Amino acid sequence: MDVPDGPRVYVDIETTLGHVTQEKIVWLVGAHVAPDDTTHQFLADSPDEEENVLQSLLDLLEEIDSPDVIHYSGSGFDARVLENRLRALGHSAPESLESSTDAYALLKRSVALPISSTKLSEVAGHIGYEFKYPNLSGLQVAAGYESRVCRLDEPVPDRFLEYNRDDIHALQHVVEWAESRSPTPTDELDPARKRGEAGDQKHNRSRFAPVLDRYSTLRPGRAIVLSGLSKTDVDDLMSVFYRKHGPKEVLVRYSETRDGEYKALIAQRTVCEARPGNGR
Repeated sequence: MDVPDGPRVYVDIETTLGHVTQEKIVWLVGAHVAPDDTTHQFLADSPDEEENVLQSLLDLLEEIDSPDVIHYSGSGFDARVLENRLRALGHSAPESLESSTDAYALLKRSVALPISSTKLSEVAGHIGYEFKYPNLSGLQVAAGYESRVCRLDEPVPDRFLEYNRDDIHALQHVVEWAESRSPTPTDELDPARKRGEAGDQKHNRSRFAPVLDRYSTLRPGRAIVLSGLSKTDVDDLMSVFYRKHGPKEVLVRYSETRDGEYKALIAQRTVCEARPGNGR
């Protein structure tokens, strides 16, 4: 997973729906600065404090040398809304926002998961992240802010802040998980390790040669299903196929069975692409 290697700032925003505020405003920005392992939340206790929230984010990014902003949506939602709201309030969008990274797109290109949804909550939950409020949605949080804060002038519930904090940490969890499963470029390895990995790759190609041969004659719309695998088998299988065909062509999905073994499905990505969700 090719993520920029600068100081990472994981960002997630909460907006209104525009029913009460007439337009969508940003009332909460969460930002986790990875090098410092610090999480910041900038909250608008009322809609007219939006500019203070955005200025706080600008100040944070200004303090970091060449930050890489990372968010998750599939449409660049967070960065796009932040840029639009900054300009609407007379501010310029910083370069770190304009060149930010949508981790959704990177994840889709580099990792195949045996789940149908690509929402952050689904992906993070699948790989082991535990949400404090798993049944709370972004829509509920947005509607709750408008009804409680905008209409009734009530304080923002703590669970709304926890929801935002969870999304930031879940995003970091997903990115680091995906990176740990991406092959290390061989030109960054020492010679001894290169030779060892070359031997492993040759062994794996030989072991999965029948599957590779079968894939070469696979008709569109069909898939190969393998069962009785170990997790190591699955990792080796994915490595072999992605090295030979690339993650843009081949899709390898896997799931754990009740007896602790693994089942894998191999198909052409063009006919097995998961339908994109809204990323949240």
